[in-house]
Amino acid sequence: MQPRKEKVVDRELTKRGYESYLPLRKELHQWKDRKKMVECPLFNSYVFVRIFENQQWDVLQVPGAGRFVWFGGRPVAVPDYQIESVKILLDRSVDFDLENEYIEKGDLVRIEGGNFAGLTGMVKYCDNGPKFVVAIDSIGINLTVSVDRKDLEKMKNVKNK
Repeated sequence: MQPRKEKVVDRELTKRGYESYLPLRKELHQWKDRKKMVECPLFNSYVFVRIFENQQWDVLQVPGAGRFVWFGGRPVAVPDYQIESVKILLDRSVDFDLENEYIEKGDLVRIEGGNFAGLTGMVKYCDNGPKFVVAIDSIGINLTVSVDRKDLEKMKNVKNK
C-alpha cells in the first residue's frame, strides 16, 4: 500500500462493497501554531479486508492499494480472533505499546530512550519480560545495562551472535 493512503483505500473498499477494517488510534500531533488529536492508522500501510481468493485482483485495483502480505508463496489470512482482539483493545482505550520488531540475543540495537539513550550495543540476554540486557563495548570495557524493550531500536541488517 502506498504510504499515508490507508484511509483512502479503506473508504474505497467499503464503497465497492468489501468488508474492510482500518484500526485507528488517536494521537496528539503538534504543528508550529497548534496541537490537534488526529486519528492515525495503528499499523502503517495495512488495511484488513475480508475477501475470497478470486477477489484478490479486484482489491489490488483500488487506488493506493499495493499488495497482500505473503508467506510461503501465498497471501496470508489474518485470523478473525486477532482482528477482534485489536478491536477490543482499541474500544477499551487502554495504553499499549506497539512493537513490530522482534529483538533477540545477538541483535545489535540502539537505545532510544531512558538514561542510556544514544548508546549502541548487543543484546546479551532477554526473556519474555520487558527488560533486555545490552552489552555496550566501549574503550575495551564491556559495560552491561538493563534496558526496557520500549527503549530499544533494532539496527537493520546487523547480527553478531
